[in-house]
Amino acid sequence: MPNISFSIIIVTRHRQQLLEQCLESIAQNHPQGLEQIFVVINADPCAHVKHSLLPIEVIELTSHHTPGAARNAAIDRVKSQYCLFLDDDITLSPQYFEKALDFIQQHQPQVLGGPDTEYHHINWLEKSINYALQSPMTTGTTYRRHTKNHTTLYNANEQTLTLANLWVERQLIQKYKFNPLYVRSEENEFLLRSQPQKMCLCTDFWVHHKRKTDLIHLFKTIFISGSHRSLLLKQFGIKAGLTYFVPLILFLLFLILLQWLPSGALFLLGVYFTLSLYMSFAVGKKLALVVLPLQICININYTLGVAAGLILLRAHTYSKSN
Repeated sequence: MPNISFSIIIVTRHRQQLLEQCLESIAQNHPQGLEQIFVVINADPCAHVKHSLLPIEVIELTSHHTPGAARNAAIDRVKSQYCLFLDDDITLSPQYFEKALDFIQQHQPQVLGGPDTEYHHINWLEKSINYALQSPMTTGTTYRRHTKNHTTLYNANEQTLTLANLWVERQLIQKYKFNPLYVRSEENEFLLRSQPQKMCLCTDFWVHHKRKTDLIHLFKTIFISGSHRSLLLKQFGIKAGLTYFVPLILFLLFLILLQWLPSGALFLLGVYFTLSLYMSFAVGKKLALVVLPLQICININYTLGVAAGLILLRAHTYSKSN
C-alpha cells in the first residue's frame, strides 16, 4: 500500500493559546503525508492562525455554527485519503503520526481512533475530572475513550471512539458528513448512520486533552450529552446502546422502591455508593474523595439529560444534499 495522505480538520472558538499549542504539537511530530490543515474559526473575530512550518488553510465562519456544521464546512475541501479530526485543545503524544499511519498501513480501517488522556501540568481538579472520566461507573463503556490502559480494539464502535482523535476515510466522511443538529454526539450519529465496515481503537497513539474545570460548564455539557444520546435512541433504536440508559432505569427503580419498599431503595442506594466509592479509589487513588462526588454529579446530570431527551426533544434525522 502506498504512503498514506491525510488532512487535518480543527474547529476553534475562543481558545487561541490552546490552538497555538495544538499546532505546535503537530509541527513537532513532523507529520509525513500531511497535505493540509483546515482550521475552522467558528465565529471568533479575535482568532488568528499562523504557523510557518505547517500547510494551513483558514476557514472563517461569521456566524456561530454547531461543531458538526463547522466541521462540514471543511470536509468537502479534503483531497487526501484520510481526514483526521482533532480538537483545538489537544496536544499529540510522541511519534503520533508514525504510529497512526503504521496502523493504517497494516489494517486499513475505514475509521480509526485513539484515546484522549490528561493534559500537561494540570491541577488537582482537572486531574480528578480526568480520573472520573476513566471510571466505568461514570462513563460506562465509553471509559475506553479516556485511557490508554487497555488493549487495541479491532472491532470498535461509536461508544469507544472520540472526535477529539479520529481518523476517517475521505470517501466515507464526504458521503455522510456530520448531522449539524447534533451536539456532543455528532460523531456517534455519524458512525451509526454511515455504518463503517471496519472501525478500530488503537492505544499506541493518543492526545492530551485539556479538561473543562468550570464545573457548571462541565455539568451542562454532560447534560447535553445525555439528552442527545436519547435522540440517538429515538433515531437508531437499540443500536444507540441501551447501557447508556441504565442510570435512568436505576433512578426510576429507586423512586418506585422508595414509595413501596423503602428498605429496597436504601439497599440500591448503598450498592451504588459502594461501587462508586470502589471505582473512585481504583482510578483516582489519592484523589478518590474528589473523584467520588464528581462521579455522582456526572451521573446525575447525565441521567437528567437522558430524561429530558426522552421527554422533550425530537430526533434530528439528516440526509446530506449536494
